[in-house]
Amino acid sequence: MQLLEPVLQLWNTVATGALVVPVQQIDDIILSLDLPLTVDVVKFIITILLAIPLGFANRMVPCGNPRHVYNFVVGMVFAQGCYGPGWLHLTFSSTVTYLIMLAAPRSVSHKMVFLWIMGYIGGVHVYRMYTDWSGLTPSHADPHLVSPRCEPCPFRLGWQLDFSGPQMMATVKLTSLAFNFHDGKPGRTEPERRNDLDKIVAQMKEIDAEVKSGDLTRKSTLTKLRGEKLRTSLAMDALPGPLEFYGWVHNFSTYQAGPALEIQEYERVNNPNQKQGYLDGCAMAVAKHFGIGLFMLVLAQYLLMNFPFGDLKAGIKSERGLLSASFLELGPLERLGFAFMASFGLQCNYLGAWKWGEAAAVAFGYGSAGGAWNGAQNSDLRLWFLSENMSSASKAWNQKTQVWLQTYTYFRVPGGRFAQLMSTYAVSAFWHGFYPGFYLAFFTLGLYSVGQDNMIKHVRPYFLHSTAAKKVYDVLGVVVLQWVKTTAILPFAVYTLENSYEAHKRLYFLGLVAPVIGLLVPFIVPPPKPKAKQS
Repeated sequence: MQLLEPVLQLWNTVATGALVVPVQQIDDIILSLDLPLTVDVVKFIITILLAIPLGFANRMVPCGNPRHVYNFVVGMVFAQGCYGPGWLHLTFSSTVTYLIMLAAPRSVSHKMVFLWIMGYIGGVHVYRMYTDWSGLTPSHADPHLVSPRCEPCPFRLGWQLDFSGPQMMATVKLTSLAFNFHDGKPGRTEPERRNDLDKIVAQMKEIDAEVKSGDLTRKSTLTKLRGEKLRTSLAMDALPGPLEFYGWVHNFSTYQAGPALEIQEYERVNNPNQKQGYLDGCAMAVAKHFGIGLFMLVLAQYLLMNFPFGDLKAGIKSERGLLSASFLELGPLERLGFAFMASFGLQCNYLGAWKWGEAAAVAFGYGSAGGAWNGAQNSDLRLWFLSENMSSASKAWNQKTQVWLQTYTYFRVPGGRFAQLMSTYAVSAFWHGFYPGFYLAFFTLGLYSVGQDNMIKHVRPYFLHSTAAKKVYDVLGVVVLQWVKTTAILPFAVYTLENSYEAHKRLYFLGLVAPVIGLLVPFIVPPPKPKAKQS
């Protein structure tokens, strides 16, 4: 890292010299209020609260270039106000992305962008780990990354609100655009693209009818056409103009907490010729998302204060929480209950932030779906908490990121479901960072998904002989999945291998039982034999 000092010093000089927002004065004002929250969290809340009225105010800005400028300027003010010199990361990485798509052959530009932007977020995560573990705030580092409220503590292991959050959102958006641009056809008009899409849909209907009539040899063709339909519906035949591109990348309503919307949704709302009435019911939807988010965040703070994970730096020497010595004094059921509440609190923290992000996005006009306002939805609380299987639950959590992983990794990786699942969870873990706990968490969930597939094939058919038996299986599926999510999230929350091992050991490794059983089921339980057809 010392070899990069001159480069990072130059970076900080450029980024600091271009600041137009009085960041230090803002921090001083927040500190003077003596709030029980760190400066980074307070500024996150302020920008979300500002994004809602500013989103409604966009109705007064003409569509097209004025709207793009409005998005870019407000987004830049948010970036500089929250992250100081860290604002430059998003602008720089997105500019290089745009130049790659502009100059490189379309046939390979998507791979180049993927390597570039994933490498960039990887570098950001490495830098974060360096500053976390070294306990240093180097001269080139953004002095606002570590909240003054947290000083004089020299060490903050793990996640905090800094520029890496928006950079992760940008990673989703920029790689999606690159793949969609690759899938487009130069010179094709919008009516021609829609005509191509209609042809694919017609083919799918014909083949689907053949599959339903018993011709299972056509299932692979149907699966292929579904992929073609998805890619054609999102295809970008031409790059957006620079102003539109920067307005989308820096869009303030989705800058902090997402959702990471495809550029097609941005164009629908911000470009001219919009249909009147597409904002009906918007205010009520914003109030609903904001209210749910507020409830979840308050609940999260209560749970995390009373059921903490512990001091991640101190590990088993923590004074409080799951990693502390006092936790060992609890009985088995008390330990399991404590872990469940701690994990539930962490889940509520993310879900609440995403609901606020949805409120800000809807306020701007994103996500209109016939008045339902669920097109910008980033989490489905009911599905997440009551799912019977991991596949459904994963689609309810951080939904726009899940769509990104499914569309641009899962559906494009050759091989069977195991290879697709493991590749998808690997990309997800890389996107989150390099703490070992992230990889333990995601691969545990991946193995559980594979194990659950085995259970559905080998065990579930034995419960289908009656409604009551099926209900028992489904309820057990919900209970077991809740426990697997509780324990799988622990490594994600405590970061290190040592902390992860200790957390699992203190819970008697019960979180690993279900995945292991699921993987062993094919060797123990034969699938039921198909019933013979009666003549």
